[in-house]
Amino acid sequence: MANRKKPNTKINDFNEKSIEVKKHESEETNNDPIIGIVINCLNLNIRKEPSIDSDVILVIPALSKLMIDLDNSTDDWLSVCTETGFEGFCMKKYVAYN
Repeated sequence: MANRKKPNTKINDFNEKSIEVKKHESEETNNDPIIGIVINCLNLNIRKEPSIDSDVILVIPALSKLMIDLDNSTDDWLSVCTETGFEGFCMKKYVAYN
């Protein structure tokens, strides 16, 4: 039986490296913009604050695209940026996104 040479890498080293790679991959995917599409209405109000009483700063038509910032969104409101660069809030129930 021939003597087999042991690899220089320990199992623990391999696991630590693979964990680092997985963390890096997940960080990249979390930075991808979330795009939503306006649905279930003809026009959607974009408001200054996440409140029905807040001023409407823009009205956009159905099927418009929005970039969504989930970190600044609430349970009922999405923090969004329109295709024309306006930032504000809209009701979550009128936007489809993954």
